[in-house]
Amino acid sequence: MRYSMLRLLLASRAEGTIFSTIPPSQTRQQYIQKAFGSEIRFQHYQGAYVYRPFESPGAEYLVGVVAREHLITIGGPPEEQFIHKEIANWETANVLIDSSANEDGQKVAMQQTIGQPLTIFKSLVDQINSTNQDAEWFISVNPITSREQFWSVAERYSGHIKEIDFDFSVPNIWGGQSETEKALRELKEKNNAQEVDVKIKNKDGKLNPDSTRIRDSVEYTTKGGGISRIRDDSDATVFSSDKEENIVTTPPIEPDPPIQEADIDLIRSLIRRIFNIKI
Repeated sequence: MRYSMLRLLLASRAEGTIFSTIPPSQTRQQYIQKAFGSEIRFQHYQGAYVYRPFESPGAEYLVGVVAREHLITIGGPPEEQFIHKEIANWETANVLIDSSANEDGQKVAMQQTIGQPLTIFKSLVDQINSTNQDAEWFISVNPITSREQFWSVAERYSGHIKEIDFDFSVPNIWGGQSETEKALRELKEKNNAQEVDVKIKNKDGKLNPDSTRIRDSVEYTTKGGGISRIRDDSDATVFSSDKEENIVTTPPIEPDPPIQEADIDLIRSLIRRIFNIKI
């Protein structure tokens, strides 16, 4: 089965305010576990969705499903004259969340069975943020991609690049020291920014992407720190990292069990394969 890999980034709501010197009562990891530890109903493109967690084999990992409701028409039984009627049908996608605070942690793997995982999970995160506005943390979610995806397109359109856009999620969980990360950290700490959008343009389509700042920015976004886009001299978007999620395919030995039907050993095996860790 195919899973999209996403990154959760958490920004302190207190930074850049008079409360910034007060240490948070919960760590990022603790807040992720709390935020995704109970059922959440949310809307996505006016459709009804539900996130529901299930028992996990490890404290650092949350496992559950996102379910989508849609109506199907069935024929009634003989005693009802076979009259057609609509009933609710729920389709599910497995969701695995690594809440660990290490450099490669705070990731989400979601099956591609009910739609585009990134946009669905963004709607879930939006619901969490809007219903927990007094919480200490604000959650962002972005795709994890590879730098090669960006640079292969940049090379293909060399001499015809009109614009490069970066939509950064400001919280920096990697402690990096690049100029991009330092600037984002300062905007967070001093101005309480949650997101920063940068547009680099050359109206003649002669934009040169090969610079330290752009390479740092691409590196940051590919780890899940935001979204990057390339537009050519016709104003067409020829690359957008939110359409290029890093896909993990589990070995086709047998179909992945739906989380709601799997036992702990099967879930442990799934976590091991998806996140390439020991558990």
